[in-house]
Amino acid sequence: NNTAFYDNISQFWSSEWAQLQEKFRQEINVLREQRRIEKLLLFAIAPIPLLIRLGMLFGDITEVDVFQKHRETDTWAWLDDDSQIEYEITPPTIKSPTVVIKLSLSDNITDDRIQNVLGNDISIWNITHQNPNNDYIKSRAHLATLRGKYRELFRLIREYHGQDTIVHVFPACPVSAAVEFGRVYMPKADARLVLYDQNNNNNGF
Repeated sequence: NNTAFYDNISQFWSSEWAQLQEKFRQEINVLREQRRIEKLLLFAIAPIPLLIRLGMLFGDITEVDVFQKHRETDTWAWLDDDSQIEYEITPPTIKSPTVVIKLSLSDNITDDRIQNVLGNDISIWNITHQNPNNDYIKSRAHLATLRGKYRELFRLIREYHGQDTIVHVFPACPVSAAVEFGRVYMPKADARLVLYDQNNNNNGF
């Protein structure tokens, strides 16, 4: 709220990231330093790149319980759903210095949408499942399985491309999946990330 910029210009992202960092320092880090937090319950809605950055701020060490807003039932409560989600990582068909992650979790992202931004000489890693949609994460188990798959994805990229590379991230994912992507990311071990956002005013990512 109260931003002077719109999300189709670069100033929006630099301004919102600066505000997010400062707010986190003032309201979360202070409590952590005072040892006043045993567990955090996180109900997050924001543009996907900012949710990934929020996850990075929390990291994978702090005890954080991330929730998912369900659109169909209009609730944050976890649903009684014991189904299994089988996530699949598809490695690139070519090895290129330009490395891409597609988070095809709430929708399928076609390669041409990425090629419009980065060109054709790219190595694309895709993570998806059998039924991409906005409401597929219904239980804590679904999210826990995804965290494990994220860790596997980052490990595979480190082994294949090394750490001294840049990974371009094109996300189509639920809010909780975005936060957990950021929490799993290890800045000291994993490659540097560049985050993209789908914006209709800019005709794509």
